[in-house]
Parts: sequence; structure tokens; C-alpha cells
Amino acid sequence: MTLKTDRMKNRLLLTIFITVTLLACNKEKFHSHRLYAGEGRWKIESLEIQVFDSTGTLVKDSSVNDLGEIVFFKGESLDALFEYRLATWLYKDTAGTHTNTFQYLFDGERIHLDQPSNSGYKGDISPIAGLYTSEVDKKRKQVWVQTSIGNFPDTKTSLGSKTIMTLKKE
Repeated sequence: MTLKTDRMKNRLLLTIFITVTLLACNKEKFHSHRLYAGEGRWKIESLEIQVFDSTGTLVKDSSVNDLGEIVFFKGESLDALFEYRLATWLYKDTAGTHTNTFQYLFDGERIHLDQPSNSGYKGDISPIAGLYTSEVDKKRKQVWVQTSIGNFPDTKTSLGSKTIMTLKKE
């Protein structure tokens, strides 16, 4: 009788251990794994930027296709407080091919892309940097949306913008 009781205790302990382990899983690691799995290469299929004025009227709508690709790495950054990981943005323009390294954090709902080093990008800030909300989080497709408030230099009456980035797994 004790052998049967011991087996039941062991199974119960094993079930509790597996449950606790699964509940303790770090969702940042899980969702980041989706980005860097395989070769970690994602093509930026499109980047759409919509700018609105204070009444909500669309002032500017621009879209850029084939903005390059982002390569997400498994390696973690030196930031001990958050689980940031490293990535590289590869893009081409008339001056050639550029590589910009930056940090990212992805928890399945939000993704934060740090400002890449501007080693040749034409513009003051990178069009991909910022805090996005993940609208589509699939194995081969990602759609991230960023909304921000503030004046934009090219439109004096703008109040806010919405950026939609679509990525496809290479």
C-alpha cells in the first residue's frame, strides 16, 4: 500500500512542479524567442505613417515599402533591470547598405525598439524606433502599431501620429 501512496505523492509533486515551472515562465523570453528563432531575420514589409491634426483629420499619409530587414539575436544586452535583447537593422539607400544595432524588449503585447545608432540613416531619428503595441504576433508575421502625440516638423498643425510596421519572417 505504501508503494502506491508513494507513487501518487511523486506524481502529485511532479504535477505541482510542472505547473509552477510553467507559470513562472518569462513571457519576454517566450515572445522574444519567436523573433530570434531560426535565423532571426524579419523583412520590414511596410511602414505606414499617418499624421493627424487637432481635429483628428488626416494631414499626411505616407508608406514606405521594403525598408530593409531586422535581425533579432538571442543574446541579451547588459541591461540587468529589463530583459532587453540585441537586434540589427539592415537597410539600403543610395549611399549603400547600412547596419544599425539596437536593443529591443518584447512581451507579446508591447515591443520597445531603442533608437538605433544612426550610422548613415538620412533623418534625425530612426523611423523604426519607439514603443509599439503588437496587433499580430504570429510565427511568420508581426504587425506593430505606435501612436504618439506631438508636433511634427513637416506639418505645423499636426497633433499626433500613428505608425504601422508590418514584418514577415524571411
